[in-house]
Amino acid sequence: MKKRELLLMLILMESANPLFAQGISHEMPGDQGYLLPNGWTNRPSGRQADVPDPPTMVVVSSAGIHASVLTSGWNDHGVSVLD
Repeated sequence: MKKRELLLMLILMESANPLFAQGISHEMPGDQGYLLPNGWTNRPSGRQADVPDPPTMVVVSSAGIHASVLTSGWNDHGVSVLD
């Protein structure tokens, strides 16, 4: 591995380190939302649902009863259907 590639890999690993820190809450007080690692704030609305991996696409049925969620990430990629 070249020195430049090794240095870039070490920089990327060090910059990702805070993402994996244990016991750190990114929840902000009140209704300000959640602080994301990139400094942005996320304020979810409505009901929340757990899916196995990060959602990449959500399609709501025409009746508005179900939502199909395409997920991809660490686990096997898949589709979850939510009520």
